[in-house]
Formats: sequence, C-alpha cells, structure tokens
Amino acid sequence: MQKQLLADALEAADFQAGTFIFRRGDVGDRFYIVREGAVLVRRPGDAEPAAPLTEGAFFGERALLRDNTRRVSCRPLRCRACLFLALPKGCQSSLA
Repeated sequence: MQKQLLADALEAADFQAGTFIFRRGDVGDRFYIVREGAVLVRRPGDAEPAAPLTEGAFFGERALLRDNTRRVSCRPLRCRACLFLALPKGCQSSLA
C-alpha cells in the first residue's frame, strides 16, 4: 500500500542541462530521485563539485525533512534534459 501511495505522490520533473534544480538558500519543497541523467552538486567552500549523482540517486531530503533552506546547489549534468521524480513537501506525512 505504501509503495502505491509513494508512486502516486511522485511527479515527473524535467530540467535542462546548465539550469539549476535548486540553489543554496532556496526553500526545500521537493525531494528528488534521478531517473535519467546526472546531477552536479556544489557545496559552499568546495573548490570542486562532489561526484555526480546518477540514475537511482536521491537528493534534497535534508531541507525537506528538517524544514530548512538548501545547503547546496544542484544542476543537471551530461544530458540535454534530465528526468527526475519529485516528491512535493507534505506528501511524506501521508506515507508514514
């Protein structure tokens, strides 16, 4: 039953390479799962970005669960159009 609730709550999200999925300081309003493509995560103060997140990886959970702003910036990498599954804020309470 919970798997079906989760599947029903997920939304497809499409981001073009070079744009931002979110930036540091943004309000956390979604949790993302990489469905296709890769994501570049940039942490403040790091000279180089972290290793890219690829298919099956997830991100954005901290700001969503802790009701904080984003601590990193994320953008699509190595794809024309990356596909993600997004879980909007508030849906996690109905999955518990």
